[in-house]
Amino acid sequence: QDRAIKARVASHAGQGITSIEARLVFQNNSGIALGKGTATKTSKPSLVNPGVTVEVTLKPDNVPARTEIVEITLVKAEFVDGTSWKRPQ
Repeated sequence: QDRAIKARVASHAGQGITSIEARLVFQNNSGIALGKGTATKTSKPSLVNPGVTVEVTLKPDNVPARTEIVEITLVKAEFVDGTSWKRPQ
């Protein structure tokens, strides 16, 4: 079953974002983890412009059937000038 996740993304870096990569943790209503995944969203020339918040749709490959909550952690962002940010390990 294909399920989509809607998330709000903002650029506070002073330049547009072209791509994001997120780590996902799927949980039931009790907060018990059902699985993990990743999702990437890319848009040229820009997914998010500086100072703007937009809603994006993420489409992970496998979402467990009883998922009610998704914890989203941004792990990478690529910017219009070709630079990128990665979450420290």
